[in-house]
Amino acid sequence: MTTAKTSGTRQRDMTDKPISQELTLEQAMELVEDTLCNVVTTDVTVLNDASLHILSAGGKRIRPRLAILSYLACSGPDVNVVINPAAALELVHTASVVHDDINDHGI
Repeated sequence: MTTAKTSGTRQRDMTDKPISQELTLEQAMELVEDTLCNVVTTDVTVLNDASLHILSAGGKRIRPRLAILSYLACSGPDVNVVINPAAALELVHTASVVHDDINDHGI
């Protein structure tokens, strides 16, 4: 849950606050997740299964979240513009983790 300090000591939940005219942050992150799955989908069954397994392992997805929030902090008007770059950041990170694991014989 993402919270932001408001006046006084109250906290307000930013998860359900619209970050553009159409999307909340969590809805934007769902689009990132959908994009990640769509990008790795292939007709090669083994590759498809492995890719979806790695992505379904989850994680905080901090990189795409920061990309979206940075875009908005710079007055980006349409969050949809940053969904693909945010997903690309996560894919590069995931690929580097898998690469390191293979090189370190972690799997």
